Amino acid sequence: RRLLADLREAGVEILTRAKVILIEPGKVVYEHPDGSEHEIEVDDVALAIGWHPRGEALAATLNGRESLILGDALKAADFVAAINAGADAGLTV
Repeated sequence: RRLLADLREAGVEILTRAKVILIEPGKVVYEHPDGSEHEIEVDDVALAIGWHPRGEALAATLNGRESLILGDALKAADFVAAINAGADAGLTV
């Protein structure tokens, strides 16, 4: 909860229940739950996707763009491993 509060305070827009359609340098195109399509300008993107390890398949769709596969996207793990992987990745970006 504190992390979310800090992110919001820093002006980070957090989208939930959005279906990502396209990620390109500087922008993300997504579908809102009501079916409307939106585009947002971005510096960085953090995705939380599903329960099954699909990170390598997702990374393959990025056409060679730099990506980090973390947490359950890489392999099933507990929340401590996911938090540590996210923190480590944040320090490298």
